[in-house]
Amino acid sequence: MKPLLLAAAVLLVLLSSGCGGNGQKVEPPTSARVSPSSVTLAPGASQQFTAFLNGNTFPNLTWSVDGAPDAGTITSAGRYFAPQNAGTYTVRVVVADNPSISATASVTVTAGVVVQITGPATIPPMTRRSTLDFEAQVTGATNAEVTWTASAGTIDSGGKFKAPDEPGTYTVTATSVENPQRSASTQVEVVANASVVLEIQGKGNVVMQMNTDAAPNTTANMVSLVNAGFYDGIIFHRYEENFVIQGGDPLTKTLPLDDPSIGTGGPGYSIPFETTGLLHEHYAVAMARSSQLDSGGSQFYICLEALPNLDGSYVVFGRVTAGFDVVDALRRGDKIVKATVIK
Repeated sequence: MKPLLLAAAVLLVLLSSGCGGNGQKVEPPTSARVSPSSVTLAPGASQQFTAFLNGNTFPNLTWSVDGAPDAGTITSAGRYFAPQNAGTYTVRVVVADNPSISATASVTVTAGVVVQITGPATIPPMTRRSTLDFEAQVTGATNAEVTWTASAGTIDSGGKFKAPDEPGTYTVTATSVENPQRSASTQVEVVANASVVLEIQGKGNVVMQMNTDAAPNTTANMVSLVNAGFYDGIIFHRYEENFVIQGGDPLTKTLPLDDPSIGTGGPGYSIPFETTGLLHEHYAVAMARSSQLDSGGSQFYICLEALPNLDGSYVVFGRVTAGFDVVDALRRGDKIVKATVIK
């Protein structure tokens, strides 16, 4: 009988000290939490969630997704699989034997890789050979780079598009490097002979028609600068009665007109001289330059009367077609508020 008595004594000790045999009290959970508490995923991606309970027991847990299956699915072990639809969803864990104890986590499913052409905000008309800078934004991707393509003309890796020689409507496309299935496109209109509108502060508008056929390169340069906002804020720095009114020096945006460098500024490059055959008639528009033929850049002048002595020495590339009274009233110090290309 002694072995039986010893076994009974051991059993009593175990019962009195709890199931762990170390005197620890059994404490069922009273609260729960899920980690991570929030996460952002791409469509179809997965995330392992973990439930943490207070107490010292390990009850069965039930995982679910509010609104499933459109909100995604989750395994019994807590691995969540995101749906294809973007949105915000709720992952939930519940203590099976006590549903009052639960916890949630928030899942934001992005739209995946999204490409947007963000600049320019509006696509202005272009003339042949003119350029326009495009910008793109990629969201939902680790790599934000894009590749650029155009249905005609050329476009470089930085998004600078050069229009083809033929007028028409063309497509510029930005494609995600990370996900080539995602892209965005926009339309560009190349017109034969666009006009440039100069809004003169306090005086009105001057419309200058570009002669693209006779001066394709010089007009392309002017249109490119206008579409880049180059002339906005520039001040006419030269006026000579019965001769010319001249502007296009970017230094006038920041320096006083009596600064000795005024009249020397440009876009940072020069363009080749272009023989056009156009004459310096009254209200003709021509490219200013230094003593060197290939030194034109951004400065231009409007003839205040016919100036045949300048024919062949300077590049005439357009003419004023509206706002003659404004041209007649222009003086040194007048500001170009905004320059715009129109059809």
